[in-house]
Amino acid sequence: MKQSERSAQSRGKLIDTALELFSSKGYTGTTVKDIAKEAGVTDGLIYHYFSSKEELLHAVLAEHNFLEEVRQILQSHDELPVDQKLYKLGKRLLELMVNKSSLIKLVFGESQRNEMMAEKLENLISGGVTALGGFLDKRAKNGEIKDIDQLSLARHFIGSLFLYFMTYGKSRTEKEHKLYLETVVQALCEGIKTN
Repeated sequence: MKQSERSAQSRGKLIDTALELFSSKGYTGTTVKDIAKEAGVTDGLIYHYFSSKEELLHAVLAEHNFLEEVRQILQSHDELPVDQKLYKLGKRLLELMVNKSSLIKLVFGESQRNEMMAEKLENLISGGVTALGGFLDKRAKNGEIKDIDQLSLARHFIGSLFLYFMTYGKSRTEKEHKLYLETVVQALCEGIKTN
């Protein structure tokens, strides 16, 4: 393995370890020593890659957020009707929330205590809302759905998925996720479709 690959692997391990500890102990409750111990490295190695614990937190958020994947889903499969596209997006968002539950726990938990994290959460959600709002606006312009406030509609859809996940989603089966998502998409689309 090349030095650059080992370096990337070490950096990735530190980011993943920090995510798990920040999620379980909180950002404030986690020290650089805790991360080093859990990762099996020295404190100095962490400072080789990151100038501070805050920079490491930024790396965690950059590495593990799924905003880019949301954008890719919305930009692909333009031939799909709006209900199928929303279902596809919702299904992937729920999968990502389950797979990245430590990130969700970290961001939502810390945003209640930490102004910087509240701002990060707002930026992440705003990015998703803007992307989905743009997709819905395009569909409204071609007459597929009603011309209403698409950003509010996007907030409603994304917010309902996060609320579902935070309250029920972690303990539900894939079949229950599917039923929830089908119901939400059907109800939403019955209200916004033009025909």
